[in-house]
Amino acid sequence: MVVHDARPACFVLVNWWVHGYDLYQRYFRSPLDRPEHLVAITTPAVGCVWELAVTGHERHAWVRHVLTSPAEADVEAYLADATNFGL
Repeated sequence: MVVHDARPACFVLVNWWVHGYDLYQRYFRSPLDRPEHLVAITTPAVGCVWELAVTGHERHAWVRHVLTSPAEADVEAYLADATNFGL
C-alpha cells in the first residue's frame, strides 16, 4: 500500500500480487482537507512518478525474493525488504 499526501489531493494505492506475477491495483483519491473521504479512481491511472518509485522497488523485491527461485521463495524476506526512498 502507498499512502501519498500530494499537492492536489491525497492518494492511496492498494496493490497485491495475483498468480505470483500479476500486480493488481486499486487507486483512491481524497481532498487534502478530508483524507478519510477516499473515492476510487476509475480512469486508467497507474500512479504518479513518486508513487511508482515504491511500486518499482516492490517489483524488484518480489522478483529477487520470490520469483527468482520459486522452490526457495522467501516471502518473509520480501516483506522485510524496505528502503528509504528519500521522498
